[in-house]
Amino acid sequence: MPAISLNRKSYGNIIGHALRRSAINLSKENGRRQTMSWHGMRKRFVTLLKSQVGIQNATVERLVGHKIYQEDGMRIELDDSYFQPTLEQLFEQYRLAIYELTIDDMARVQIKEMQIQKQNSALQQERQKHFEEKKKWYKTIMGKAKSEGQIPDWLRGMFHELLLTFE
Repeated sequence: MPAISLNRKSYGNIIGHALRRSAINLSKENGRRQTMSWHGMRKRFVTLLKSQVGIQNATVERLVGHKIYQEDGMRIELDDSYFQPTLEQLFEQYRLAIYELTIDDMARVQIKEMQIQKQNSALQQERQKHFEEKKKWYKTIMGKAKSEGQIPDWLRGMFHELLLTFE
């Protein structure tokens, strides 16, 4: 199913419904809630992105539509004239935080499973490479043993058995 964007009203309806079903205190002080839902969502988004290693602050600020941001006590203005990142560049930065931004626990499990499968695949490849190197080493030793006769007969039998396990 393709993703669709939410308009302001749809977003408000979804958040309002979720708040009513939750145990979150919806009381108002002076006609306002303690945290505005729009502001709270944007703040959480920025916090999660900035907490990820490898994501540039300028990219985070650009993703939330800011023109100016503060870094190390300095006010920095985003330069739209010279630096205009492509959608792909922005997504590469955003992609680093997808796991943290995911709300559904099932999606988190699927992401974790994919990461484990990649690690397992890399380990299997490394194991196969090591196996092939060991096999080559044993064949070289057996070749020398047969041609030069330097290895005793009792050791030749052991090497021959090892070679058979590799084939």
